[in-house]
Amino acid sequence: MQDFGARADPLPSALPSLDLVQRLWPGSTTRWENAEVTRAALRSADLQPFALLHIATHGQLSAGRGLLAHLKLFDDDLLADEIVDLQLRRALVVLAACEGALGEALPSEDLLNLSRAFLAAGATDVVASLWELFDTMVLALLEPFYTALVSGCDAPTALAHAQRNAIRQGSELGLPYIWASLCASGGGLHVLSSSSSSSENVTFS
Repeated sequence: MQDFGARADPLPSALPSLDLVQRLWPGSTTRWENAEVTRAALRSADLQPFALLHIATHGQLSAGRGLLAHLKLFDDDLLADEIVDLQLRRALVVLAACEGALGEALPSEDLLNLSRAFLAAGATDVVASLWELFDTMVLALLEPFYTALVSGCDAPTALAHAQRNAIRQGSELGLPYIWASLCASGGGLHVLSSSSSSSENVTFS
């Protein structure tokens, strides 16, 4: 989602991040954007064929209201307990969203966050942000991450490559608050390269 109207701030990097995925995996990417990304459409979609889900939208966790963690879609919010029901099959999920991995302790001492919701839905790995991510920096982190994935790295290794690249570049991108905002959760065994003929990708914005 690039423009949320009065519901949230715009995300100028959302559609360019979809372009990035489509460029690196040409011919194997299904792209949904703006009005196509409704709550009903996502809940009814068959996501099991996809090896990569790139989701560029706002993700939110409100203090003291962990059960209302959600992704903002075109028409509504997709709650964490609805994400659990998506039934993924060994997919890598990339949340180009604010606060996607920020967790909150519940009385049961379980950690509730969007990353864990996607892992419960069947994802093998989730890459998401620990705090509010500067929209202008998203592409600068995602491009080396995805490039490393294409070369055959698993998600944690690819993310480490992107973070080291940010540190080397210096300037604002080299600040820990920027490059350390993304984290990888899961088994770290998901390898997705450009030569994987059986891999299909889906992008949402």
